[in-house]
Amino acid sequence: MVWPKRIINRRNTLLAMCLLIVGFLTAAGPYMKLKGTIFPKKNFDLFKQETRQIDIYKKSNQVAYASQFAESNIIKAFGKLGQNIGETLMWFFVPAILIGMHTRFKMRKWHEPETFFLISLVVLNVLLMIFLYDKYGYMSYRHTLVLLILLVYYAPVGLQKSAIWFRHIFSGNANSISVAQRNEKLWFLILFFVGFFICVPKLLKPIRIEKQGNRAIAKWLETNTNSTDIIAVPDIRITFYAQRKGVVYENENIPSDAIVVKILKNPKDKAVLAELSDKVLYEYIDKREKSIDMVIYKKQ
Repeated sequence: MVWPKRIINRRNTLLAMCLLIVGFLTAAGPYMKLKGTIFPKKNFDLFKQETRQIDIYKKSNQVAYASQFAESNIIKAFGKLGQNIGETLMWFFVPAILIGMHTRFKMRKWHEPETFFLISLVVLNVLLMIFLYDKYGYMSYRHTLVLLILLVYYAPVGLQKSAIWFRHIFSGNANSISVAQRNEKLWFLILFFVGFFICVPKLLKPIRIEKQGNRAIAKWLETNTNSTDIIAVPDIRITFYAQRKGVVYENENIPSDAIVVKILKNPKDKAVLAELSDKVLYEYIDKREKSIDMVIYKKQ
């Protein structure tokens, strides 16, 4: 049995959108009324309530940063969104998803159910991510995971389309349809296993091994600093573990006289280590990589 193509007209599309909004407001409306706001209020003082010892200081410019949308913040938000998506997909599958979406959507009209609902969900999700970053200054991998769940199913379509291109480029014109199909399957498997082996190292990496440095740094801070010290960190969880006051910094915008935790992510960061040699208080060495991954230094 062949199912007919399901297409909804513009009137039904608008009706479906209204029903979605009504359904959302039915569930979320009472919560919004109770909280007195559309979006949940995020407050880092929750850490203080849980530990009763931790005060989290926010920089004065963060208040202005969070008060209104800024064009530079929106650009940074899109950059962070792209970074999260790329790193989660190990970058290899990003072109496959884009090619798959293009291949799939060009054969369908925008008001077909699959296209309409997917685009609607993606647009709404992206807007929420931009709002989250602009309002609160962060966007974690778990926030972008929902977006990837919606899009990852287009990766096989993109790999298949890429396999067809590679077959035309490297295998030439096949003598028969069966040979062409066999070559396409071969290229599909090659692309799939290349992506698989790119992901294997991360898959086999112990869970939260990258957080061991955070805990080691937190232990040193807890032992060697006072509760009155201001500690600048790239990740607020470090001071949470250390039960110390914390300031989250970005782009080297660090308060004076602060004890600074710096993560050395790339060769450029590690080159800075030579300049900080006389100011470094502690170095965390990754035993697996046998390299300095994090340092603590005093800003003068």
